Amino acid sequence: MTSGNESQAIDVLIIGGGPAGQAAAVSVARNVHSAIVFDSHEYRNQRANHMHMVPTQDGKHPEAFREDARSNTTKHYNLVSFIDTKIVSARKNDELFLVTDERGNTWTGRGLVLATGAMDVMLDVPGFEECWGRSM
Repeated sequence: MTSGNESQAIDVLIIGGGPAGQAAAVSVARNVHSAIVFDSHEYRNQRANHMHMVPTQDGKHPEAFREDARSNTTKHYNLVSFIDTKIVSARKNDELFLVTDERGNTWTGRGLVLATGAMDVMLDVPGFEECWGRSM
């Protein structure tokens, strides 16, 4: 956590621990900047048993992918940290971004990446929601 002090600010705050947030973290670290990834553990593919459309990961369980990606990132880049919490607000204050989590903790960053993904809107068709992410 940081105060509003620019000298203590993280370079990039990343909201979302899925594939997009993981990719953002690696990109930031490869450019020698610090990052925190905030992961709420709420994922669009939470009900799915297999990933699709992610090169080299087709058929892999989404949770295994996230764990492997996080482990690989922290192994190779000490500038990235992960915090398991849900961010409830984000705002810009002059040149800095401030994000606050569900417990009231606040972090300050020079940049902000929103990698929160998409949300599915279920059709009002009997049985649709129960099958979504499993058999269709």
